[in-house]
Amino acid sequence: MRGAVLALAVAAACRNQPMVSTRLVDGRADQSWSGWSLYRVEVHQGPRAPFAGLDRMWQRFERVDTIPYIRTLGSVAVVGDTMVIGVGGYSATSFQYDLRTKTLSRAPLPDWLNTAIFTPPPALAPQGRYIAYLGQLEDGTVRFTVRSWPEGRVIAQSAPVHPRILAPPNGGAIWWQNAEGLYAGFPVSDSGPGWARVEGKLAGGRMDLAWTIFPDVQTLAARAVQPVVPVDSAADRPREDQWARAARLIRRLPPSSFPELPQPFAAELARMGCAVPQSGYTGRRGNVIRGSFGAPGQQDWA
Repeated sequence: MRGAVLALAVAAACRNQPMVSTRLVDGRADQSWSGWSLYRVEVHQGPRAPFAGLDRMWQRFERVDTIPYIRTLGSVAVVGDTMVIGVGGYSATSFQYDLRTKTLSRAPLPDWLNTAIFTPPPALAPQGRYIAYLGQLEDGTVRFTVRSWPEGRVIAQSAPVHPRILAPPNGGAIWWQNAEGLYAGFPVSDSGPGWARVEGKLAGGRMDLAWTIFPDVQTLAARAVQPVVPVDSAADRPREDQWARAARLIRRLPPSSFPELPQPFAAELARMGCAVPQSGYTGRRGNVIRGSFGAPGQQDWA
């Protein structure tokens, strides 16, 4: 009888332990950068199943909550059983959401994360102690970096690498296997089109990075099977110079992508057929600025 009572007590204790997980939902392609979707964060909170195999049945007791006003590229972590933290999308902010009080707070991204290249998006470790990302240093080089969050202490940093900025699903990903180990894969162009695979293991407050670079067989194969254009046909076609090609490849956003613009200004830009050119390197929305350009104290947009 005492054993049965003890088993019931253990089961009750397990049921009282909260289990928190997150899910990314409702990705909107029209609000994404270079094909990367911005997601709402759905939080699932419920009791743990007392016995293995009952998890699916126990889901009917969970509470589902959606973090308001947040769109993220996917960098989200659960801290304990009371807090969800993450990095926003275009808003360039970090956020934390208290599950007990249902309050959301935001803060500007640290300066060192403002250099991140969001292809692939940065990734927070479980429990939110570390963040991994590709970022540009002051010397202009791009390196794979792991830092403590939110302090920013460098845990690991790679040698310079040259990523190829590609849209998903070809842009790669960074994911944590657990709180002490990660994997990353992304396209590079250090010695021709290739694919970098990174494995990191945390030990003694530092992380060792193991690199392997494979040839991008798919890209090389596509190049190999491109039809050979006869010389006569090529000569008849107008030749595109490097400046025209560069202008054609620039990503441009419509004025409607900038809600901060005054409506009359945005409407006039749209009427004129204007678009706002974007950087293909940093991955951040930009080239819309406000200041006193025409006269001191005057608020102007450009």
